Amino acid sequence: MKTWKRLLPYLLLNALVSATTILAVLYFWNRAHPFPSLPQANPINAPTQIIVSKPTATLPPLDPPLITITAVIAPGDLANEAVVLKRVGEGELSLIGWKIVNVANEAYVFPDLLFRAGEIYLYSQRSATTNPSPAMTLYWERSTPAWASGDLVRLIDSAGNVRATFRIP
Repeated sequence: MKTWKRLLPYLLLNALVSATTILAVLYFWNRAHPFPSLPQANPINAPTQIIVSKPTATLPPLDPPLITITAVIAPGDLANEAVVLKRVGEGELSLIGWKIVNVANEAYVFPDLLFRAGEIYLYSQRSATTNPSPAMTLYWERSTPAWASGDLVRLIDSAGNVRATFRIP
């Protein structure tokens, strides 16, 4: 027992010196080798190409369709309802300020995204039963359903132009 009492201060000093040395090495390593920030990618590694970007200064012309609303899945079922958007145009399209609007004029405003190709699934609520699709998945975080049969879904750009509509059957 006397041996432990004699060695205890040395063991504590050793632990303190080791911890201090490791923290100092990590601190100076991080300063010399900063970690680059990575762009946000599709969490499922699907073929949809959507990346975080800086907003563009101008909107594309209204003539050619850029995005279509291809479906509304399970309208009225909050845990499963989703709007499916498909990119039909060419090139990159900044969705900053774009929104999906329901008949009650409630809107989901898109985050700062570049939409290149593929589909976006916008779920009304994040739930345990929501199965992420192979496309980009976004969540509106609603507490009530956004859609019902017969509703008109509108996609509106940042300037207030209606870019796509879909009547729910």
